[in-house]
Amino acid sequence: MTTQLLGLTRLKTAHHVDPSWFIIVNPGQSFNVGDRVITILHPLVFDSPSTSAYFELKTEMLFSADAFAAIIPKFAGEVGDCPLRPMLRVPRFSTA
Repeated sequence: MTTQLLGLTRLKTAHHVDPSWFIIVNPGQSFNVGDRVITILHPLVFDSPSTSAYFELKTEMLFSADAFAAIIPKFAGEVGDCPLRPMLRVPRFSTA
């Protein structure tokens, strides 16, 4: 499992989990999973400083959390209905 240092501190305190179960990765850091590179990001909208989003470079897939509070101008039934502003585009990462 992965979490940020702050997230692990909260898990240890509240749930008494074993820290050896976790890989600590903070926003801006990356780690490899087989032939994939996962980069940790701060989501644009979140309710806790320990919330992370995971970006997989090969497929350009973003695994995010806490987007429940995102403000959009009207109801969106599909992701494609949400307007994209430049600040909401997922950045491209390079392993070079």
